[in-house]
Amino acid sequence: MYDLLARQAQEQPDAAAMRYGDLTWTWAQLGDRVGRGAAALRAAGLTPGDHVATLDFNHPSWLEISLACAQTGVANVLVNFRLAPA
Repeated sequence: MYDLLARQAQEQPDAAAMRYGDLTWTWAQLGDRVGRGAAALRAAGLTPGDHVATLDFNHPSWLEISLACAQTGVANVLVNFRLAPA
């Protein structure tokens, strides 16, 4: 998945990568956000093979953290927010 993002960011950086409501991210913006997320994971000491659980709403941030995990070799497990206590 991360290779697809890198290729798209290189080939068409200004094209829309995703839309959410009134917001739009270009491939370049998405690639930048994913790269910064991956750097944050490494700075936190996570290494390939580690696991991250993410509790999130149905939001583009889930895709960003999933791709950042893929870039660093960290396994991401999405926990649906409906499974959390009120």
